[in-house]
Amino acid sequence: MELLMFAGIIVYLISHFIAKSKNTAIARSWMRVTLPIWEHNFSHVGDDKGHKLLRDGPRDFLLYASGRVHVTSLYGFLHLKARYDVYQRLTDLIWSNNSYDKLTLTFTLKSSESHPFVFAVLARNLATTLVNSRFDLKEFCRSRDASLPNFPKSDYTVLTDAPEFATLLWEDPAIRDLLVAGGLSDVPRIESIVLTDLPKEKPTKLQELENIPKTLTVTMRLPDLNNLKPQSIQTITAATETIMTLIDYIGQKGTFPAERKADLANKKFAEKKEKEDNLTKLSPEEQRKYEERERRKEMKRAAKKKMKKGKIVM
Repeated sequence: MELLMFAGIIVYLISHFIAKSKNTAIARSWMRVTLPIWEHNFSHVGDDKGHKLLRDGPRDFLLYASGRVHVTSLYGFLHLKARYDVYQRLTDLIWSNNSYDKLTLTFTLKSSESHPFVFAVLARNLATTLVNSRFDLKEFCRSRDASLPNFPKSDYTVLTDAPEFATLLWEDPAIRDLLVAGGLSDVPRIESIVLTDLPKEKPTKLQELENIPKTLTVTMRLPDLNNLKPQSIQTITAATETIMTLIDYIGQKGTFPAERKADLANKKFAEKKEKEDNLTKLSPEEQRKYEERERRKEMKRAAKKKMKKGKIVM
């Protein structure tokens, strides 16, 4: 029995290291396809030593970039589906949302270039889960896709507290065509686009609503990176370039007339005042829960710093 257990451990370790090596090769192939886009749009790609891609686990990889108009920084997270590790393939079968290659891009935008509002395009089959898990979407946004002509409602939904922006965005033929070509058509490739300057988690004190950076986060499913055909490369390129165009659109047209700006400011003030009033009514038990959440947040921040020390793969 012990011999069988030992043999099983050896087989698993061999499988793990093979998977790690092959996943690195797959991630490098993705980076080679998209690197011209990153280098065209950002003055600095990679870490301070010039390494373009960092490994952060057997099938997770990180990308950093900075130095672009309308953008302060980019943080990218590439998660590959399990291909060679038997244990990870079993877990992916349980959590089907992980059974494909996925890219999450988080852009920190320049807040002064657009008014404060929340805007999201979500894959319809994931919308309920995403909205219920996010304070900004659940508390501030309403569905707006019904008012957008020819919007692919069967696959996606639009939520925002600024319907003017949603209407202007969709009425722009260039942007609309790019969004459709870059992921909002056929089999959904873009899972979510979220523009926000509010926290994802419900705040427990007024100060948590202040000085929150404006971010654009895009999560997309990728074609099979282990079998990159010309059509797959075109799909990846189109989706990535679409996001760059959307960033420029937000930076150039994400403002509203003075009346709209005043309405938004008054709304935010009223919301903050309401949150402040509610926070003063917290019970000791709720205070304890808040402190526990703060502790978990600190652990997440520490973990994020640790991720930046990932191993170089490109």
